[in-house]
Amino acid sequence: MLLKTVGNVTSGSQLERFDVRQFAAGVYFLEMRDDKQTITRKVLISH
Repeated sequence: MLLKTVGNVTSGSQLERFDVRQFAAGVYFLEMRDDKQTITRKVLISH
């Protein structure tokens, strides 16, 4: 499992880059949380 805490961010669009080279190709799930909600998105990694 990869866990990265971003910290405080302002509202609006945000961009965060992850180095996924160490992960095998496949489907993964990205979970984003704040105090009020959790959002899960499917991510496809292909090399």
